[in-house]
Amino acid sequence: LKQEVEALKGRVSNVEKAVDDLKKDSDGDGVADQFDKCPNTPAGTVVDGSGCPLRFPEPPPPPVTADMPSINDDQQLQNQVDKELQLIRLYYQRKHNMPGFNRYLQMEQQNVGANLNDLKRAREQVLTNLHIPIPN
Repeated sequence: LKQEVEALKGRVSNVEKAVDDLKKDSDGDGVADQFDKCPNTPAGTVVDGSGCPLRFPEPPPPPVTADMPSINDDQQLQNQVDKELQLIRLYYQRKHNMPGFNRYLQMEQQNVGANLNDLKRAREQVLTNLHIPIPN
């Protein structure tokens, strides 16, 4: 019986050594060496389940916004709306080339220029129509 106990102790010792070998993590990345596909990972590196460094995707570029003046700067807003109305006029002149259309646009520009709130609404409408996000 004594010999059997000693033999069992030897087997248990061998199993414990095998388990320790299975748990061995030489580079300290949290992945056992036998499963580690990227040995010698630098300390502090975030790794995946196979022990290789995680590659994080690049953040997306910021959304495209209109290069517009602040809504609080009345003169710059007026100038920008005037430029946008000129572009709209050129577009419609080329597209529609109808008698009286220039007069209609001039009246619209005068109406918009009469009131700053109208200017702000016109600016928002132009940006919306062009599918450009309206800056806060």
